[in-house]
Amino acid sequence: MRFAKRIKIGKGLSANLSRSGVGLSVGGPGLSMSFGKKGLYMNTGIPGTGVSFRKKVGGTRSSNGKAGSKEYFDVKISFYVEYDDNNIAQIRWGKDGILPYGFQMVKDAIIENEEILRQIKRSEAYKNLLKEAVDERVKIINDKTEIVTSIHRLCPQIMSREELIVQLNLINSAEYFEGLTSQYRPDKSEIEKSLAAWAKKNIKSILFWTNKKKRVEYVNDNLERKFDEQLSLWKAKVEAMKENIGTISNEIESSLRGDANYILQKIESFANDTVLPFDFCVDYDFDANNKVVMIDLDLPEIEDMPTSKASITTSHKISIKEKTKKECNSDYANCVTGLGFFIGANIFNISPTIQKVKISAYTQRISKKTGLMEDHYVYSVIFSRESIQKINFDRIDPVLAIEGFDHVISISQSNFMLNQINPL
Repeated sequence: MRFAKRIKIGKGLSANLSRSGVGLSVGGPGLSMSFGKKGLYMNTGIPGTGVSFRKKVGGTRSSNGKAGSKEYFDVKISFYVEYDDNNIAQIRWGKDGILPYGFQMVKDAIIENEEILRQIKRSEAYKNLLKEAVDERVKIINDKTEIVTSIHRLCPQIMSREELIVQLNLINSAEYFEGLTSQYRPDKSEIEKSLAAWAKKNIKSILFWTNKKKRVEYVNDNLERKFDEQLSLWKAKVEAMKENIGTISNEIESSLRGDANYILQKIESFANDTVLPFDFCVDYDFDANNKVVMIDLDLPEIEDMPTSKASITTSHKISIKEKTKKECNSDYANCVTGLGFFIGANIFNISPTIQKVKISAYTQRISKKTGLMEDHYVYSVIFSRESIQKINFDRIDPVLAIEGFDHVISISQSNFMLNQINPL
């Protein structure tokens, strides 16, 4: 079956793929609260101004772009080495300039003059940069596999009800709010120092004996105006905090109560905010009586997985090889089971009242009976809050870790392929 609500999670390569974990946020413009792997953070700002800051609440160019240099016609040239998408080393200019006999150096342009290239390639700088470029390119190729097979490492720490109550009481306390706002209040003496430093650097007259007086006048003429400007921005920031702190408290209270509408809305927000390097879809619903979130997970396809791996030869060149079918199947199994942990952990963080997350995952395959494309379920698991809280996500093998929960999964021993199953 499919549930009533469906979200497609689009492909991307940014943002949320950090090991700090994808968190959940509450709050409106100007003030929000983020729950991530490193704890609870208050994010404040003035909408439309770009002024913002982030504070933790409570406890809880690359190496191939480094420039080298080489003397040519008694002129020092700057260059760097990088590999293109076809794994061919390119030597590029590190800065703009003109060499004798009209040779142009255009920053980032590929160096094509054969005589210059010969001299560069005989230099020690080139050898060192080439080695760094090889290392970097191999890392880039292999990181494509590392990213998709390590989704489980992005799981956030799961907050307990007690931790959430402590944080709620903290942000509602007058002492915390006063401390949060007062530390960013403008300091007139600091503004004065900043103006004086600017004046010293920029106010310079050939009548040098007048400089000191002019600089003092500049500071005196601008101090009050600058202070008033920063004070106004600070007051606007405080008002933004006051306006939104109630929204944050209400959302945390909704989380603590386990309101069904709140949970469904936050699942949708989580899905819309998630960016991973492949497309997939989730159908979801919430059983309020049993406190179970149910997910039908339309997985990325195995064709989306990286198929190449790179290594460095003894002569320090790049070796690219295609993975075996078993290696591709193993990567896929780790990716899709890790994706299940990632979704489950983030959903548990929506509300401490959620006790179970049931995920049944399927992919599209050609049926040997009909020759048509069909949905085939490949694993089904029921995560419990009590058990998943005990997991160290950085150290697990997600395929094996599923065995610690009620589950159905079948993997071929010969080629590590996920077989079709009947979901729980």
